[in-house]
Amino acid sequence: LTCGDDAILVDAGEYAAGGKVLAALSRAGVSSPTAAIVTHPHSDHYGGLRTVLEHVPAAAFYTSAVPEEQLPTAQSYGKLLDTLAAQAVPASYLFAGDTLSLGGATVTVLSPVKGTTWENLNNYSLVLRVTYGNTAFLLMGDAETEVEEALLTAKTELSAAVLVVGHHGSATSSSADFLKAVAPQYAILSVGEDNSYNLPNTGVLTRLKEQGAALYRTDLQGPVTVASDGEQIPVTTAK
Repeated sequence: LTCGDDAILVDAGEYAAGGKVLAALSRAGVSSPTAAIVTHPHSDHYGGLRTVLEHVPAAAFYTSAVPEEQLPTAQSYGKLLDTLAAQAVPASYLFAGDTLSLGGATVTVLSPVKGTTWENLNNYSLVLRVTYGNTAFLLMGDAETEVEEALLTAKTELSAAVLVVGHHGSATSSSADFLKAVAPQYAILSVGEDNSYNLPNTGVLTRLKEQGAALYRTDLQGPVTVASDGEQIPVTTAK
């Protein structure tokens, strides 16, 4: 996410993707992110960040507060924490209601609510709503239908022109009621080409189309770039 002189990196793929993320930051003209965010501690979200931070130091690091017994014991996660410590990057948790400045835009955390516990690690994902002018973007991480239901029950403002679809388009997320509340014009699915999970789920694609959202898929179109002047939202793809 970039706006003015500020840049916030949200997740960085698996470890092998670190170089690609660095290249994307370079293309965007980002040499020192204002912050790096890991929505939740699954390797396909935090893995590439260590490589990124070793070359492009961030001013701050944020993630979700996960109970210690649910944190990954993977060596790669420990190495990420070591890198943060070695570079003295200030690290803290984000909770619903917190906000971050991004130039003239605002990033608001919608979930998780402080003190809420979940059995599924995905549901600790930081859900972020970015507002700029009259436009809004919703980033769901891997949050599943239980989180969607909690957001709907709390009457959280969810409307967004751009939705980064939850859990890579898995059937666990993107319920009909949730998509109706978001009413996205554009839906971006971050999903690997020929992935073994058969994502995105056809039911999710159907529900998005029923909402009238234009679909953009990284497995078919490569990197997707979304811009905003506060009113218009042009979308471009690599292919």
